[in-house]
Amino acid sequence: MVQPSMSLSDLPADILLCILEYCDLLSHVNLSMVSTAFHLLSEQRGYWIDALREARLTRPIACPLREDLLQHDLQSLKRIAFHTLRLEQNWSSPEPRIHGPIKVVVLGLPVLDVIFQVPGTTLYVFHSRSRGTIAAWDIDLGKRVTPEIDISTRVLDVSPGQDEPGKFSMGLLTSGARDELLVVCLEYGKAGVKLTVGLRHPLRADMFNWAVFMTTTYVGVLQCGIHETANGEGMTVDIVAINLASQNATTIQTDIPREVSTVLRGSMFAHNEGQSGTSISNGDLFILVEWRDESRLFRCPKKYLPHEENPDCPPISFLKCLEQSFAHRWAHPNVTEYTDTEGALSADEFYGVPAVSLHRITAPRLDSERDDGELDLTYQIQVRFWTRVQPQPGEGANSPPHLTPRHAVNIPGLLQDTPDTSWQLMLLPHSGRKVLLVVDYNSDIRLELIHFDPEKGASFVQQIRLPPFINAEEIYGLSLDDHLGVVTLLDTRGVLYAIPYA
Repeated sequence: MVQPSMSLSDLPADILLCILEYCDLLSHVNLSMVSTAFHLLSEQRGYWIDALREARLTRPIACPLREDLLQHDLQSLKRIAFHTLRLEQNWSSPEPRIHGPIKVVVLGLPVLDVIFQVPGTTLYVFHSRSRGTIAAWDIDLGKRVTPEIDISTRVLDVSPGQDEPGKFSMGLLTSGARDELLVVCLEYGKAGVKLTVGLRHPLRADMFNWAVFMTTTYVGVLQCGIHETANGEGMTVDIVAINLASQNATTIQTDIPREVSTVLRGSMFAHNEGQSGTSISNGDLFILVEWRDESRLFRCPKKYLPHEENPDCPPISFLKCLEQSFAHRWAHPNVTEYTDTEGALSADEFYGVPAVSLHRITAPRLDSERDDGELDLTYQIQVRFWTRVQPQPGEGANSPPHLTPRHAVNIPGLLQDTPDTSWQLMLLPHSGRKVLLVVDYNSDIRLELIHFDPEKGASFVQQIRLPPFINAEEIYGLSLDDHLGVVTLLDTRGVLYAIPYA
């Protein structure tokens, strides 16, 4: 007797759900349309929750990073899944298309600066330099949704944002009568939107402060003396970190020289000579110093920092960094090239790309000579991605995790320099997997989007086409939400454009 054949959809639902654990988000969508059995299975919330949780581990999905998917109903979960896949398909095409109407919001003059956007939402925090205030806006509503809070007329630096359920926080370094370290927190949910400044920590007036870093339990900066004292104080870099709960500060004195000529051939602090930044990975703090074609990475272990598992963190400690620092030289095929560092940026470590640096490469055009006998110059922007690396087998149990230079890509042109802008027109979103640049290529202003895959160590670059009513030469500020696929541009007339790509 011939036994009746059995198909995959004949299996019990619990067995099918176990099999689906090995399928990606696109497979879940496709399977939901192949048979009645799978369609009925896809009408269960667990079908989509499991798929979205798995997808979220490797790339952003169309909701905030820490949002509880259990709070979504079936239709909302489906919207997140389809939005995520629609964005992936659009951004994998040679020329991504605008998907839906562009939101235009008149913010007004004097212009506002973007401090941050909460990824996966329409909430932004803007800074007014003229008034010295910050406030939150809901771009979907087209209006300010919180009162203004006084901080300072100058924001010198910001940390990567800290994403928690219903809450997004960021450390700010401000300058007024003296430098201050602030923590700005935006809470949102059914009860509304609330913006607060949870910490105001004054910094020493005789010290130079930069490179803000932050976790959910502490915030800090790098610090060094402006002038050398008689006993040599200020000649090395200090790490200053403040516990957010107790607001107790700790200073970690290092042996990293203020002038890094003994480490790299140049000055860490000279304008357009070198740049340094901070990143958090596996609880350790990394200091990345970039100068021309050389990089140096210093590590401060977690045990020195005032996190929740270190309640007895001393107010002052000393750390030797030089002996265990990591050095890397970037190869250039053209020996006549000259490299300047544009910036050292940091992102959340969740997706394994906690640091990115940008550099301007200048080289003479050897096949061209002007009437005055000088050579024409060519310019490129080099983007370097640093990824997290775990100790390999055989390195020993005590080998610390570290960052490594994973990939570099060159973009023809220069960073666009819009007059009076607060920030250079380069943007690293919360995930660290993309970089958005406004590029001047022979007076043609372009919007370039770099996509980086940390698993493959590869990238590709897209030119984002703008509608004719947006003048790229007037771009003053920018933001990128790679959860929802929204590119936000601010122009010199005080107008915001939120451009959707999914």
